Amino acid sequence: MKILDYVAKEELQGMQEKYAKACNVSVLVEDIAGKAITKGAGRAEEGKSKFNENVVVGNERIGRVVIGQLEGVDKDDEDLQAAAVFFSSAVGNMVEVKRMGGLEKAIVEVVKPEMEKAENSVNNITGRAKKLEEIASRQNILTLNASIEAARAGAAGSGFAVVAHQMGDMSKNSGLIYNDIEKDAHELKGIIGKINDVLNDKNQDQAQ
Repeated sequence: MKILDYVAKEELQGMQEKYAKACNVSVLVEDIAGKAITKGAGRAEEGKSKFNENVVVGNERIGRVVIGQLEGVDKDDEDLQAAAVFFSSAVGNMVEVKRMGGLEKAIVEVVKPEMEKAENSVNNITGRAKKLEEIASRQNILTLNASIEAARAGAAGSGFAVVAHQMGDMSKNSGLIYNDIEKDAHELKGIIGKINDVLNDKNQDQAQ
């Protein structure tokens, strides 16, 4: 991980210059190899102590901050050390925020298409369940017709009446299954809709 992977050099330079001016110190940011990645802000006095503080994100050292005494400004070592600690933390926090923002964007880019697929799948399930309802409705009609014919046939239609009754039970069960599927699909669509709203909000925030 590198500082400039997440923070623009111009942004880091501007932050460094404001800090140097506010604290009356010289400031320089280096990479992990000790190479300067910004132009020094403020002219450090020759022969004076400089204080280094590592820039750390998580457990990884990604660079360091070098704080020095300005020419003509008298600061004790504790002030300079504190300035180094504070600015290195500020740089690390900035990198972490930018990195997390990038991860959020990557997650949105991966998850959103999958959520669209899930929504399509739910729509397909709902469509197939609707066909199940249509079958149940036809079974009801057949059951009614079978019951009428069994009644007309009297004793001779008793076997037919048993079949009609079984068809009625099947129709009823199909209707219950359809209702359960429709209810679950409706709840799932609601959940997917809420997740999509969150993803859309994240996209809008990142675009601003």
